[in-house]
Amino acid sequence: MKSIIFAVVAAASLPAAAAAGDLILDCHVNDAAHREMTARLSQEEGQNTGLVTIGGAELEALIYEAPETRTFLFLGDDYSLNYTVNITTGAYEYYADGSKSASANGTCVVVTDLHTDAAADMKS
Repeated sequence: MKSIIFAVVAAASLPAAAAAGDLILDCHVNDAAHREMTARLSQEEGQNTGLVTIGGAELEALIYEAPETRTFLFLGDDYSLNYTVNITTGAYEYYADGSKSASANGTCVVVTDLHTDAAADMKS
């Protein structure tokens, strides 16, 4: 009985696969000068808000859609983070303002299974 309960609890704590229509991107800049340049961007289908995940910290972002791009915008107390991704090519532009001022270009890959760490795969 204990092993059944453990299995149920363990399964509930694992991240689920992305639902059809959701967009999840692992974005990476080679030789990133700031940790915010490597992030997971996620958007549930039909939503204009989503998450920017940086090293385990989840930040709620506004999302602006265009035919081939998504812009994830996080507004902090003294800074903003802007990730604009071309969802066709995977190219992305990172721009931060305020106390985290920086800019860079990188690449994103679509994540279809949340058990996969695509950002780690891109580094190898």
